Amino acid sequence: MYNYDRRGRGGSADTMPYALQREFEDLAALIDEAGGTAYLYGVSSGAALALEAAAAGLPIAKAVYEVPYDVSEGAKQRHLEYTEKVQSLLADDRRDDAMRVVHAVGRRA
Repeated sequence: MYNYDRRGRGGSADTMPYALQREFEDLAALIDEAGGTAYLYGVSSGAALALEAAAAGLPIAKAVYEVPYDVSEGAKQRHLEYTEKVQSLLADDRRDDAMRVVHAVGRRA
């Protein structure tokens, strides 16, 4: 069993700018090291990453737990507004404020 610290979390360093493809590459390397296929367990954004990695074709047998996806009415517009807000804060180098926005969304879920 392997415990993966995503980029910028736990014991892992972070390389800017963030790119989802690099997370896939990290997972692919770990899966290869672990034997070539994996069962991924992730919570919240980690579950979303596991699902996206499986959809991208990584050798994942099963994945996901508590994915933070919203399919209710108006979800697409709320997501666009949220994304714009977080990107704006990051562009202004206001990482702490961006994380507050991210965590506020998590508390409402």
